[in-house]
Amino acid sequence: GLRPCGSRHPGMRECVALVPAAGMGTRMGTRKAYLTYQGKPLLGLTLQALSCVPEITRVVVALHHDDMMLWKENPLWPDSDPRPCKVVTGGATRAHSVREMFLAANSDIGSDFLAVIHDAARPFANGKLISKIISKAKEGVAASCALDVVDTIKEVQEEGKVRTLDRRKLKAVQTPQVIHARDFHRGLEQWKSSGCPSVTDDLQLIEGLGVKVILLPGDPMNIKVTYPHDLHRKNTLEIS
Repeated sequence: GLRPCGSRHPGMRECVALVPAAGMGTRMGTRKAYLTYQGKPLLGLTLQALSCVPEITRVVVALHHDDMMLWKENPLWPDSDPRPCKVVTGGATRAHSVREMFLAANSDIGSDFLAVIHDAARPFANGKLISKIISKAKEGVAASCALDVVDTIKEVQEEGKVRTLDRRKLKAVQTPQVIHARDFHRGLEQWKSSGCPSVTDDLQLIEGLGVKVILLPGDPMNIKVTYPHDLHRKNTLEIS
């Protein structure tokens, strides 16, 4: 079974892992939370990775409403881990789900915490890297990790026109993304008052607030499982 491998240090600031797992999995062809890899649900692997991070003090998971019964039958937070794990029903989009999780944490512990937002679809995250990102955020910045872009990236404009972007200025950003709750609250409320525009990650919600963002070097193994072949790609990465 899943076993915890991290424990909370006494007297530390709350770090709340927010794990969006409510997506429809349109590109995968199925919802991913209880999709299995080597016999274990992806969400369970993700929570196992987070349980190995001693800085994390509690967890909130957003599930699709159709997966709530599965969680009741098989909760995926390790049984022997004493840290609280709350489950909420996700919203219409990822950002809606993240807001629901943030509000749940805020109602439990107030606004002085670090939000550690980590995709449920990144089950192979390295616990030491997560700890490094949290440590960087404790310096008063928002923090995440990213890989250099190796492909040439073109912006497709009107039909027949493209523009090549300078890849030296581009990063492929991963999760977790660690944001101070007060900053994140401002970003979420601004997003809501703007009509809930489409966003693809959480740092995007605070980009206009003047918050300094530090990107540490990412991990090639920290892949996002989006398509069925991504799980095969993980095996290939391990072999190589």
